Amino acid sequence: MADETEFEHAYTELDPVRPAPADLLRIWADEPEGRGTTFAFRARFGAVWFFALPYDEEEIEFSLWPEHVEDGAGVSAVLRFLVEVATASRRPALLTAEVVCYDPSLPTLVSHDPDSGVTAHI
Repeated sequence: MADETEFEHAYTELDPVRPAPADLLRIWADEPEGRGTTFAFRARFGAVWFFALPYDEEEIEFSLWPEHVEDGAGVSAVLRFLVEVATASRRPALLTAEVVCYDPSLPTLVSHDPDSGVTAHI
């Protein structure tokens, strides 16, 4: 569980401050294409904030500022985040070094597979 979360969204049917994340993701995924509604989500694990960049329901990317990962506590926060995202989504979570949409040719720095429970790194 994140230490702190923040949401911004325009869905009037949801709580404006603390919407249920599952409801927010469901409504967002069901949006008619072209309506342009989106949301912002931030989660803090330790001293590290993760910022959601939802592209579509198959790829929701989170970004973080590398300078916030300064020590073992920062690395632990990143690992905790990856495990929680993978477990909640029932899909592997990957940490890559990138500045654009995910590209399979980018090296995976850290990953967690919820099926096997294995966390790996290069």
